[in-house]
Formats: sequence, C-alpha cells, structure tokens
Amino acid sequence: MPSTLSDHDTTIVHMVEHANRLYDRFAPDLHADPEVFGLVEAYAGAIARSGARMLDMGVVATCTDCATQGPGSCCFPGIESGYDAVLLLINRLMGCRLPDAREVEASCYFVGSKGCKLKGRYYFCLQYLCPRLEDLLGPGRAHDLLSTIGEELAAGWRLEQALRRWIGPSLEDAP
Repeated sequence: MPSTLSDHDTTIVHMVEHANRLYDRFAPDLHADPEVFGLVEAYAGAIARSGARMLDMGVVATCTDCATQGPGSCCFPGIESGYDAVLLLINRLMGCRLPDAREVEASCYFVGSKGCKLKGRYYFCLQYLCPRLEDLLGPGRAHDLLSTIGEELAAGWRLEQALRRWIGPSLEDAP
C-alpha cells in the first residue's frame, strides 16, 4: 500500500476493513440463514443476467477498456465513496476478495486490470451510460439493458435491507 493515502483511499480502506470485520463476525450465521441465503442467490442470479446482457451487448469490453486505458469517465477516483460496509459485505458473501489497495491509479479503488473487481455494484456504476455506451447501444438496446439492470438493483436492495435488519447495531461500528 502506498505510504500516503488520499482522503478517498483512507475512507474506502476503513470501509473495506469494516466490511471484512462484519464478514468475519457474521458470515457463518448469514450463510446459514435461509432468508439471507435465498436473497444472496437471487441477487447473484440477477447479477449474472445483467452481466450476460452487458457481455452480449459489448458493454463489458467497452467499460473495461475505458476504465483501465482511459479516459475512465465513470470509474473515476472517488466514485468508490458510494460503497458502504453493507454493499462490500454483500460482495464478500458472494465470494469477492476486497482489495487492500488501489490497483489502477486514475480509476475507482475497485477497478483492476480486467475491470471492476466487485460483483455487487453501486447503482451509478450500473446505470450510468456514457456517450460512448449510448452510441454503442442505441435507445432501444439501452432501454432493454437498463430494465435488466433495474432487476439487479432491486434484488440487491432486498438483500441489503435484510442484512441491515439482521446485523442492526453492528453497522454503527463503521469508521
């Protein structure tokens, strides 16, 4: 990790640490809870459907190129501030390893050499269609994609609400 962190990096590193503490404390019980497990599976399924649509439509390649090679208009440093401990915990529950340092300097903390390292992503990261994507998709395909993304976001929201109820006061331990 660099010897001096930006304010954004310091904040997100603390949030990652908090999510990891929540995971260490609650993961076995969360995985054993049928409601939570079902919501995790439903969210993972919705993510897979969105991901397949994005892959088929060329969005994954376009976004990965932009995020890692530039200009990185939506994966800018600081956008990671939209992630909280619950969304990061969800990623841990889905098997994601959270990074302990920024890999791509001029991009979001969660961007790696192959694009985003997270499965469950912040709504902006999913819904923002830059001019390059708008041109690639056109209005009809953009609408179809955003509809699929809406289903993903709804499934994620249901899981997030269940986790907030389940974990309760431990969320207040955030940095």
